[in-house]
Amino acid sequence: ISGSILMLLALVPIPSEPQLSLCGFLWLTGRPCPFCGITRGVSCLLKGDIALALTLHPLSPLALVALLMLFLGGLMRIVSKKEAWACLPQKALHRFWVGSLVLFLAHGAWRSFYVGKHS
Repeated sequence: ISGSILMLLALVPIPSEPQLSLCGFLWLTGRPCPFCGITRGVSCLLKGDIALALTLHPLSPLALVALLMLFLGGLMRIVSKKEAWACLPQKALHRFWVGSLVLFLAHGAWRSFYVGKHS
């Protein structure tokens, strides 16, 4: 699934300013959620436009790393028939995922409450 997502984001043109947002949180509140802009940001990263990706969502590189980890972990599981990332300390993986979630939530809270309404 993650490989398909990566391929779609790399190959399908995604507008930097969409006509219609797919975010339910934005529809209900008029404010961006913690993940608004992440799809467009990851798509820009895969196409080499780092500046635009960081403008769309500053944590898009972290999202790309997470998608790549899921993709590579799935490949490792298929090829070696072992648990993916077994060679890495489980505590480090847990810290990565929890830390990523905390960063996204903190960024989303800052953006929702301090930046103001989405234009």
